[in-house]
Amino acid sequence: MDTFLNEKEVDHIEISIVCDHNLSIPEYEWKEYELITSKTIKLKEYREYVHDSLINSNGYIKDECDFLQVETKIDSIITLFEIQTNGKINKQ
Repeated sequence: MDTFLNEKEVDHIEISIVCDHNLSIPEYEWKEYELITSKTIKLKEYREYVHDSLINSNGYIKDECDFLQVETKIDSIITLFEIQTNGKINKQ
């Protein structure tokens, strides 16, 4: 998301990302957002990952498994941002 003031870019943040996942990689990250008000954005960042015991020496999931077959854990972080009248985006 970009903010502009007098036709000049003032600030920007990445508020969403969702992409395909290579199932041999032991973690996956994505973001979602919600507009709370016209000036307040709630950003939720997720990280889903497999247990270290399922990762081989090259940093990938072991050959006999893939990301969809194994048990994973998910961590998330919620951050609120507010767009100021000067166009700056402040983390609350």
